[in-house]
Amino acid sequence: MVVKKLEINGFRNLNNFSIQFGDSKNLIFGVNGSGKTSVIEALFLLGFGKSFLPVNRKEIVNFNASGFYINAEVLNKSGENTLTAHMEGSFSLQ
Repeated sequence: MVVKKLEINGFRNLNNFSIQFGDSKNLIFGVNGSGKTSVIEALFLLGFGKSFLPVNRKEIVNFNASGFYINAEVLNKSGENTLTAHMEGSFSLQ
């Protein structure tokens, strides 16, 4: 599966964040606290329904938000699809 685009809002320190990935390898870099691990954690959450860190879901919501929304456009053997995770009271993964 290839992730083409990722949108994140209210997740960890990421608000109104959007990134488009290239067709080949992609490098994520930045200063400490800029959200590199949060991007990887969001992708992991879409794939496995949980964080790879030992936290509960309420701890991954941004302090200034009531919930989070993660959306990824992916390409796999069945074509283009969308994966979505959101939490506004309860957690949902589609």
